[in-house]
This record gives sequence, C-alpha cells and structure tokens, in this order.
Amino acid sequence: MGKSEQNLQSKIKYLDNQFWANQLASFLDEIVDIQKNGKVILIGNSLGALTAITTLSERPELIKTIIAAPLPEPVFINPIKFSLPSRLIKVKSFLIRIVFHLFPLKILINLISRTKLITFALQSAYFRSISNDTSLKRIVTVPARRVNASKSLRAMCIGMSNRPNSAKGPSIVEKIKNLPNRPPILLIWGKQDKLIPIFLAKKLIKLHPWLKLSVINEAGHCLHDELPKHFNEIVLKWLKNLNTSK
Repeated sequence: MGKSEQNLQSKIKYLDNQFWANQLASFLDEIVDIQKNGKVILIGNSLGALTAITTLSERPELIKTIIAAPLPEPVFINPIKFSLPSRLIKVKSFLIRIVFHLFPLKILINLISRTKLITFALQSAYFRSISNDTSLKRIVTVPARRVNASKSLRAMCIGMSNRPNSAKGPSIVEKIKNLPNRPPILLIWGKQDKLIPIFLAKKLIKLHPWLKLSVINEAGHCLHDELPKHFNEIVLKWLKNLNTSK
C-alpha cells in the first residue's frame, strides 16, 4: 500500500476528487470490460467514497451500485445555494495557495510519522485502541516518509480547498439524485465515528431519503478495518438484495 506514484508538482499542480474520479473512469474504460463483465460495484472509504460518487455523477453508465463507508465532507448536508463573485474566488484561491506553500507540511509529516504522534493521529479514526497495532502504523508511516509525500499532500490540500461548488458534495449528490437511472447507494457508518459523526449521516438521510444507511456499532471512521466481518456481511447482503430485486 502507498506505493503508487506520488504527485510531483512539476507534473500535477493540484489534486481533488474530480481528478481522482477522472482517473477511476479512465481505468474502468481502459481496463474493465463493462460490455463483457457488466457494470462495476464501487466501495469507498471516506475520500474514496467521495471519489466514487463523483465518478457516478459523471459516468453513471459504468456503475451498478456504490457503497460509501462513510461519505466525508459534512458540507454535503445542505445544498450550496450561493457562490462568491469571481474576483473574491480568485483572491481566496491565491491566499489558499500561499498558506499551503508557506505551511511547513514536510516538517509536520516527519514529526507525526516518526514520533508517537502517529498513534494520536490515527486513533481519531478508530473506536478500538490502535496503540499496539504496529501493522497499521507501518502502512501509514512508510508512504508518509517518501520523498514527495509533502508535495502530494500540499497538492491535495490546495486542490480540495479550491474546488468549484460543482465538485463538492452538495452539488454531486443533487446531480445523482436527478439521474434518470440512478444506481442505488448504500452508506455504512461507524456509530462512534469521531471524524464524521453519525448525526451528520442521519441528517443526510433525512435530506435524501433515497439513500440507504446502515450503522455499525463500536466502530469509528475506518469501520471496514475495525469490524471487517460485520462490514462484509452488510456489503454482501446489500449486493444479494440488489441482484434479487432485479
């Protein structure tokens, strides 16, 4: 894990969910034979889930269903109903770039990945204690110590911060809602998720009742890792019911 090419700013300036969605769609076009094997099932955790629904909003003909576990970006709760004047958008974009270029990301990443701060940082995504989980820490710290890790993180911070409204959760969910043949979407949430609390999931379901929600108790943000057996049971049941209903 973490061995894919990290961003070099000379090649790619900014990274966001639209960029990753384009990559995913290209992969499905070039590698996956949709005509032969049928539409794909996308399962994504957090930012991966946001990338999945972004792909669905652009290329619905490729996707059979999405399992988002969970969806990040609490801003998607309420639709975006306003936009800044173009002049202010340019100023905001400029200031964000300046801030992230001046911010010592490389020092911060080295500090976290090489000290006990990594345990504190990772614990926020888990309900169970990860103090003695050396495998998890290795999975996270090894790619974080690569030469271009800070450049990749900077590109992502700037890209995600400067996205247009059309690339943010509210617009994406609204676009999917209005698709003529909308694929079903299942949200799986950890009841003890500290990063994206469960009350946000409930608000999202209330706003968009066409979405389905399954909650796993005693699980945090990385629920697929904490309770893989329970998680897989929910996924398999969802897929079985999906096939039965057709």
